[in-house]
Amino acid sequence: LLRWHAAPEAAGYVVHWGTESGVYEDALDVGSPVPDADGVASFVLERSGASSLLFFALTSYDDAYRMSAFSNEIAVAVR
Repeated sequence: LLRWHAAPEAAGYVVHWGTESGVYEDALDVGSPVPDADGVASFVLERSGASSLLFFALTSYDDAYRMSAFSNEIAVAVR
C-alpha cells in the first residue's frame, strides 16, 4: 500500500520503482485516486517475484500531462 498527500492541482500520478536508488526501471500511471478525509491518496501495487528491496518515487501530472519532479524516494522491503 502506497500512501501520499494528494496535490489539489494534480490530474494524476505515476508510481516509479526500481531495485537501485534513483534508478526506476518500472512505472505505472495510477490515475487520480480519491483522497481520504485527511487528503491522503493511496494505491495498492501488486507485484510478483522474489523478495527484494525496492525504491519508490512518485510524480504527478496536470491536465496537459506535464510531469512534476520526482517526490522524495522511499525504500521498501517487499516480500
